[in-house]
Amino acid sequence: MKIFRKVLCLTLCLALLVCSFAGCKGNNTTTSSKGTLSVNSAALSKFEFVSPTNGEFYYTNTVDVTWKGLEKDETVNLKIEKKDGSAYTTVLEKTGLTGEAFKSDDKLDNEGVYKISATINLKDGNTVSKSAEVTVLNLVKNATVNSGMDFTFKGSISEKVLNNYLSRAITYTNANDEDALRAILNTGTKFVCRSVAEWYPSKWFEDTWFPLYKELIAKAHSVDPEIIFEGCIFETTGPDIREIKIPAWVFEAFGKEPEDRCFDNRKMHFPDGFGKNMWKQGYSMPDITREETQLWVYYRACRLIDIGVESLHMGQTKQTGKNDINFKCWTKVIHLIREYGKKNARRNYVIINSHHPSHDFVGTDGKMLVDFNMSPMRPLPVGAANSSPQKCVLNMEDNAPYALNIKGTSPSGWTSNKYPYLVEFDNYDPNAGDAVWGMDEISWIVNQPEAYRRSFLTEVRKMVAALNNNGHVALIGKRSTSYTTNGIDLYIMNNAKYCEGGLSDEEAIIAAFKAYK
Repeated sequence: MKIFRKVLCLTLCLALLVCSFAGCKGNNTTTSSKGTLSVNSAALSKFEFVSPTNGEFYYTNTVDVTWKGLEKDETVNLKIEKKDGSAYTTVLEKTGLTGEAFKSDDKLDNEGVYKISATINLKDGNTVSKSAEVTVLNLVKNATVNSGMDFTFKGSISEKVLNNYLSRAITYTNANDEDALRAILNTGTKFVCRSVAEWYPSKWFEDTWFPLYKELIAKAHSVDPEIIFEGCIFETTGPDIREIKIPAWVFEAFGKEPEDRCFDNRKMHFPDGFGKNMWKQGYSMPDITREETQLWVYYRACRLIDIGVESLHMGQTKQTGKNDINFKCWTKVIHLIREYGKKNARRNYVIINSHHPSHDFVGTDGKMLVDFNMSPMRPLPVGAANSSPQKCVLNMEDNAPYALNIKGTSPSGWTSNKYPYLVEFDNYDPNAGDAVWGMDEISWIVNQPEAYRRSFLTEVRKMVAALNNNGHVALIGKRSTSYTTNGIDLYIMNNAKYCEGGLSDEEAIIAAFKAYK
């Protein structure tokens, strides 16, 4: 728990600098009781009760109590009581504690409000007490919505198990706080799309966030070892990666002598200028036929695998592979990533997907390069312009996978006449096309009346499943919008009780999962 206290503190500081990581903060961001205690004692003026603070949420059944400033021969007596109405029942007492911390070691019940009281025994014979009330929340270990479903794989993945995972998918962009973990486990989510996602790749993101994601993913796996987190390598490159040194093992994987240098985004550009400054000045679409791009994609994929990621989204592979004849270069890179996954992934396999509109991302060996196809949902508006709700149906055209029977042999060796796919609520500039009632897809669903928004999550899953039993919908956990109404520019499914800005759609997600087995 101590590690995660540090994680949350750093997260809150960074959130002031990086608005794209806005998410759930909980009451512990607005309420604090810590501070130096003040009595007539020279020793006590140095004492600080560090944690917990009033109103704090604990996503575990242990509580770390920490302090600092005790002098020699001074001790702390600790009491933990569970609140029941206006009464309290003692669940743990410790006396004569020294050092700077105490861990409760699974002494607390699953959920409830607890009072933690510390009495400082000063060497001058005086005592002073300090207390705080905290809420302990349960992390669901075995969601009943997944009863009887098989999520077992190692070294490869069967069509059935893959479909089970895709049927329990949500998009939760940058799942970087503990309430994200609580909500993900509570809903029974098994496949967390875009959980580690950086649009403009940088050294800062790796140095700052990768260690924190590694801790959070490890905690998730300690509760549910089957859950999959996805990392993203998008179709972007920019000057920030010039700060990232290329490790020797990356050169060696490509049969090259190591060089003492950093990545260079300028070596990744298309020779004909395609995609130059496509996203903003200096940030361009990379060309996978350029060796520098291949080195980069391999490097970032391996780094993601090392922090516990078991799925990789490779962005718009048809565009980055515009010059890649027979996808020879993509075949090379993805095969190298899979080889790394065999040795280093948690279950010796990494699940790969991408946006590939023609759904024919086939390698030089005749097998699909991806385990499943990923596509935007592309809902089609129906009804009057001034209607409420602004209803939609599925768009069966524009390269949507719904009505297509895509045949392919998977990297795991099985062949399907209806290759698995996952559609998601996309976010984009609606002025560039594909507007849904004048908005992007995620903005549209956020701006619908609550009842329709929640019912649509179930209905759209039924629609997709009726068309193709290998077709699935990634429901929404957290994703930014491009169209803001009533101050909402970020969809968060989390229950508002625990998460500032949450839309309390967790039960709607569970209902949508229950509608399809």
